[in-house]
Amino acid sequence: MLHSAKLLSLALLALPLGLSAQAAPAAPANPVDAACSLTEGNARTACELAFHLKNDFIHPEQGRAYAAMLRTRAATGAYDGLDGEALARRMTADLLAVAPDGHLRVEVAPAAGAGAAPEAPRLAARAAFTGARIAQGIAYLRLDGFSDDARDVAALQKFLSRHSGSDTLVLDLRANGGGQFASLDAIMPWLFAEPTRLVAMANRTHVDEVTGGFLPKTASLRETAGSDGLAVREHWSLKGRKSALQQARIYVLTSPRTGSAAEHLAFALKITERALVVGETTGGANHFGGMTALHGGLAAFVPLGRTYDPVTGEDWEGRGIAPHVAVPAARALEVALRLNGLSAAKARKLAADHAPDPAEMARWQSAS
Repeated sequence: MLHSAKLLSLALLALPLGLSAQAAPAAPANPVDAACSLTEGNARTACELAFHLKNDFIHPEQGRAYAAMLRTRAATGAYDGLDGEALARRMTADLLAVAPDGHLRVEVAPAAGAGAAPEAPRLAARAAFTGARIAQGIAYLRLDGFSDDARDVAALQKFLSRHSGSDTLVLDLRANGGGQFASLDAIMPWLFAEPTRLVAMANRTHVDEVTGGFLPKTASLRETAGSDGLAVREHWSLKGRKSALQQARIYVLTSPRTGSAAEHLAFALKITERALVVGETTGGANHFGGMTALHGGLAAFVPLGRTYDPVTGEDWEGRGIAPHVAVPAARALEVALRLNGLSAAKARKLAADHAPDPAEMARWQSAS
């Protein structure tokens, strides 16, 4: 069962958490408290995490495997004598040895009180984007994270409106580790002339039953038939104001750092054939979910759902999204501008002026 103060983090949801949306509604008293209260110390922490993974993880069999490992390791004393960061690192390593997952992790929750879920770090604390008209007819938008702050979303809308007559839009996601759903919905209507189905998002049905609906209540998410105990919603681009951007050439720049919600955007634009993806294969962090408080001042990001192509059923967990044009991430803008018709010299100059630091394009890590 979910903790009552579960927070979304998508891949759309901490900067690197993943896709985030909103705090979930209050849930009933969690039976994990009674089930695990017979143990104490780190064994109780392992018991609680095992409970959540068995009941909530998007893939039930994988969740059961995680849970069985945690119980076995706790019973053999593997976590005895550890606390704080050391315990969080050990549990995370043990979990990922069972099966890799781009978001699953245990961490210290310094701001959490007893029984309270930790606050997800807010992306609004950092710049939501930088952008400019970098050449005739070419708008460049570098998004290093997706904010849900109303001021950031409004500023993003203002930028797109100001550059709505552009022939080309470059979306630079090379330093983007994820963020919040609101920014995605702010971008999409500028890129599609008509309402367009983008991706599907699924989580286990009882997650919705406990939270009253895990994903945000927004017109862009449409409920559709699910199966095998899954609740499914399709993410749509809503109809926006008519503009030249809806017919413009779109380039999406990617790197190994591009993760979570940034991958959601790149994936949606790729499978709808709306953009050309240039750069390196993305980080491979697909599963969205939220932070759950654990005994002993720890918290865990539990992956509750997955985002996928509604036609093929494929997602990008562990594999990443392959670009249409594979080039080193540092050269992605230069190559995109060359493909758009700029001279080699001008493309190199503009790429150098707008290059993220190489460290900002390092491989996506959920705990970074």
